[in-house]
Amino acid sequence: MLFAQPIEQSFALVKIDELEGVRVLQANQEVGVTHNGRLPLAQVPALNGVLVSIDPLTVPMDVALETTSKTIVTLPRTGGVVEFAAVKERSALVRLELPNGAPVPTGAAV
Repeated sequence: MLFAQPIEQSFALVKIDELEGVRVLQANQEVGVTHNGRLPLAQVPALNGVLVSIDPLTVPMDVALETTSKTIVTLPRTGGVVEFAAVKERSALVRLELPNGAPVPTGAAV
């Protein structure tokens, strides 16, 4: 169950996998953070394109996002789901050094 403000215009549900604490912006204004990957937006203007975005700096480093913003248009007193695809990735940062601790020269064959 999600609790939100009364709906006067339109609404939307932002879904970002199961990510906790991701900042969500509506028209470049912060509207909240996700809980279990979801955040309801209760004040979405109807019949106008509204930019909904997420702050990529609040997404864990091991998660890749397809996009960080989407534009939605809703009818009066209706709603929609704004889903952001998030994929967990495995990556590594590798630092190559010579036996003496110096970095490997650029262009060296390893």
